[in-house]
Amino acid sequence: MRLKKLPVVTKKVVAVALVVGLALCTIVFAAGYWAFSKQFETQYDSSIRSIASAARECLHPDDFKRYLDSGEKDSAYMQTFAILQDFVDKFDLNLLYVSKVEPPDYTRITYIFNPVRKGGRWSEYPLGYFETYVEPEYNSSAKRVVEHGEVIVRHTEKTRSGSHITAMYPVLDSSGKVVAVIGVQKSIQEYVSARYSFVNFVVTTEIVFALLLVLLFSSFFNRRVIDPIMLVTQEASQFVSRGGEPSDKLLSLKNRDELRTLAESVHRMETDIKKHIEELSRVTAEKERFETELGIASRIQVAMLPKVTFPDRADFDLFATMTPAKEVGGDLYDYFLIDDDHLLLVVGDVSGKGIPAALFMVVVKTLIHSYAEQQMSPSAIFETTNDLICRGNSLGYFITCWLGMLTLSTGEMKFVNAGHNHPVLVHGGEAAFLKTKPNFVLGGMDHQKYQEHTVTLVAGDALFLYTDGVTEANNAQRELFGDKRLMQAMDACMGENPENVCKNVMERINTFVGNTPQFDDITMLSFRYNGKEGTLNRNTRESLEKTMEARPENQAAFSSFVEEALDKHQCPRKAKMQILVALDEIYSNIMKFSGANQVTIAMDINDGSFTAKITFIDNGAPYDPLKAADPDVTLAAEDRNAGGLGIFIVKKTMDGVSYDRKNNCNVFTIEKKLDA
Repeated sequence: MRLKKLPVVTKKVVAVALVVGLALCTIVFAAGYWAFSKQFETQYDSSIRSIASAARECLHPDDFKRYLDSGEKDSAYMQTFAILQDFVDKFDLNLLYVSKVEPPDYTRITYIFNPVRKGGRWSEYPLGYFETYVEPEYNSSAKRVVEHGEVIVRHTEKTRSGSHITAMYPVLDSSGKVVAVIGVQKSIQEYVSARYSFVNFVVTTEIVFALLLVLLFSSFFNRRVIDPIMLVTQEASQFVSRGGEPSDKLLSLKNRDELRTLAESVHRMETDIKKHIEELSRVTAEKERFETELGIASRIQVAMLPKVTFPDRADFDLFATMTPAKEVGGDLYDYFLIDDDHLLLVVGDVSGKGIPAALFMVVVKTLIHSYAEQQMSPSAIFETTNDLICRGNSLGYFITCWLGMLTLSTGEMKFVNAGHNHPVLVHGGEAAFLKTKPNFVLGGMDHQKYQEHTVTLVAGDALFLYTDGVTEANNAQRELFGDKRLMQAMDACMGENPENVCKNVMERINTFVGNTPQFDDITMLSFRYNGKEGTLNRNTRESLEKTMEARPENQAAFSSFVEEALDKHQCPRKAKMQILVALDEIYSNIMKFSGANQVTIAMDINDGSFTAKITFIDNGAPYDPLKAADPDVTLAAEDRNAGGLGIFIVKKTMDGVSYDRKNNCNVFTIEKKLDA
């Protein structure tokens, strides 16, 4: 087929395909070349770093000055030299040097060790040999190593000595001062040659591919694509002119590919279009009816929520609001006076949304209201309600719920929590979560017991109840509103009346989420107590300390000491386990590396900020575990260097980790949030 006889579309598609093909080949080549180079560089970099790091561990830096001053090689020197020579031989290195590089320009080099490859082109420099070596890249690298303790890896290609890679590491004495530079050099000529071969192969393949694409694609595309498309196009344009009647021409298409499927689909579309229009009219009418019923259900739900806020009562103020994610929601709130001296507050969240959740909510609300009027205690209300809704709960619905019963004359509030969010208690001008260990949800399992707690409110204290739609509201970046922003909102409206508190929190949620659709019901109940002044029965902070001999068998005693303190402050299980794992790792490091004979563990637990600060003090030799490089956890266990994983886990699981040396003691501190 001559080019001039090709349809215009075919010419354009072939041209585009050719350009795209060449571009794709170029991209693949570039990506392959980059990946090829990166893989080699990564392997060489990782290898040379590991060798240099391992060789550095064999050195005794505190002896370097004596070697250079005396020029004598004692048995320790010769043993170290033999180990370094073994590194050169086993890892096929060009050379390995340990030298003192002197400021300010770092051109004067004095060699301490200098084993070289046997039979190579390099000569070994004896102990104490010095030279003035002016090479800007080396001098600059040596300066960074000595002055800043950096690790430098340099790639050098196409030199008289070939292509090689060099790693330079700082060598520190026991006081932490850089006293020398260790350098390891290895040939990379194999990598350079392989790279050139790769480039030649890819370029040749790309040229051949382009020629074949032009020859074959143009003929195939015109015969198998253009002609069937023209047939479908003509039929589609004639469909309206025939008054919506389909034609059988599309069924004559011989293709056995997607174009045949397209033709059949167009034919079915023409056949079914009238039916679809009729179905659309029916569905539209049904949708309008359903939306009307949802509107009625929403109004019924709103009508069931309490509206009176007791304006005639001077001993308290309250306000509540619910914003469902759908027309009807699964959240509930309720409040009412059981008698003249007892007020009941309830907030709950049913699993799921929509009408089924709303119906379940109505049942639970009715039961709680009924049992409260029978003068039951908060725990009895939950236990009785739970047993009843568990019967026949075939759909598996459950509800998280918080219930408080306040004696208005004394300020004493008894409350129970069935897996619900912790309320915010405002006391003494400060807001904090009223945290207790929550019980199991209502409707999850029958015959559950619910623990009853007590808190005493004083005049001016406030309580903010809410569902997780508040803290789990998210923005376009899928960030949660969270506990921190909730507490900031509460601090901003300190002293406001309950209605303004709810409005302020809702405004901050709306500002945070922006245009992101609401995915969960948002319910808030704000309460302020104006009665007699009382006291808040709450332990806010505790400091503990334990000192024992630094012996492995005392590790269990320290763990029990920490665990008992955490349990006393109701530390969540996950946080407690992370702290105990960290304690085991830190204590093991003290036993291994510091040589201490006494260890002290000091704890500071703050319920107000929900934090635990634990300090380990030992009188051993200086040892800072944070200086160790983090292990490369992307490697398989057998490929990683030994050590470092334990302290790496400590750093990852704790919220704060620090080391200091004070009064000839190692002081290692960890901090952990206890609200997670």
